[in-house]
Amino acid sequence: MTIDRPFSVEVRDAVTRRLRDLGFLVQWRRWGFYVDAGAVHIDINYMPLTLDEEFINRSRALGDILVPSIEDLIILKLMSGEDKDVEDVKKLLRLSNLDTHYLLRRSRDAGVDKDLLRIARRVGLRIDG
Repeated sequence: MTIDRPFSVEVRDAVTRRLRDLGFLVQWRRWGFYVDAGAVHIDINYMPLTLDEEFINRSRALGDILVPSIEDLIILKLMSGEDKDVEDVKKLLRLSNLDTHYLLRRSRDAGVDKDLLRIARRVGLRIDG
């Protein structure tokens, strides 16, 4: 999930307050919110870059929820930078049919291209950069 509003303390506090009112445990991370909903954990990213037209067009709708493409999911996980997400990226980069040109371009836009290239080398994937 991604918030498509400019960052502000007011937006952060309003979302946090509403989620806590609903009974969720909310923790702020450098990339956004971590929400503990019991058996389900939800990451809410605060990265408007990811909700541009290209991201939306490549997503799949699941009801009112947009499910990002594998490439955009990789970018979101790289932006997080957490150990568990880096491990997920290693697995995702092993999938066939990745659009590596899109992935590299979007990683540059997000400022995580060096991380992408480093991890890709580790898993034996060549991405022209």
